Amino acid sequence: MLAGFFVVWCIILVGWFVGRQRILGDNARPVLSGLTFFVASPALLFETLSKARLQEVLDKVPGIETADYEIAEVDGTAESLTALLQGRKVVCNVVGPFLRYAPPVVEAALRAGCHYLDTAGEQKHMLWLLDEWGPRFAEAGLVVSTAMAIQYALHDIAARICLETPGIDTLEFGSYA
Repeated sequence: MLAGFFVVWCIILVGWFVGRQRILGDNARPVLSGLTFFVASPALLFETLSKARLQEVLDKVPGIETADYEIAEVDGTAESLTALLQGRKVVCNVVGPFLRYAPPVVEAALRAGCHYLDTAGEQKHMLWLLDEWGPRFAEAGLVVSTAMAIQYALHDIAARICLETPGIDTLEFGSYA
């Protein structure tokens, strides 16, 4: 696990040095920040989880003994996920990047007759999900809902409060997710 942290810190250090020396020009910082966030950090997470037994990790979660869950291993295909989701009512996908990993989960949810939720913040994924899969889920009498993460919940709460306030006819939000 420490080896994974070493990789992340090396990337951060290289990014700092390259940024200070302007080796990559003015775009060095955002490029290397993206590399750290989208490549090195997930690599560290996957390395950590692959070396830990999932049950040992879950045993450290306070209150987990009151939850009804099972640990299952699948290969990530729509077929294996469909078999896993048979008899379930809802799947909440928290694995991103969603443009890359959500399609087989969405397909499996529909095949298995499950409602689909996710915590995405990727606008392209959210539009794809609602445009491409929304009508299919609706036709099956199922819900498909994206952006169930906290960054959108706060906007939703604020919007609902504003809608109850007389005289407000326009509401604009922005966020950096």
